[in-house]
Amino acid sequence: MGRNALVRLDRDVLSQPGIHTLVVMLGINEIAWPGTRFDPQAPAATFEAIVAGYRTGVARAHAGESA
Repeated sequence: MGRNALVRLDRDVLSQPGIHTLVVMLGINEIAWPGTRFDPQAPAATFEAIVAGYRTGVARAHAGESA
C-alpha cells in the first residue's frame, strides 16, 4: 500500500548522505494486502516478482545509488 519498496529505498535511503548500513523488513504488506479490503483491486504479488524486487533493491544498495 503506498509507494513501492524500490521507490522508498531510493527516497529514504540511497538519496541520503552518509548511509552505511541498511536493515530490510519487507514483504508482509506485499503478500497480505492485495485482494483484501485494504487494496481490493490489486493483483496478488507472485513469488517471482517479490524475489526480483529484493534482488533489484540489494543490487541498488550495494551500488550505493538510486535509480
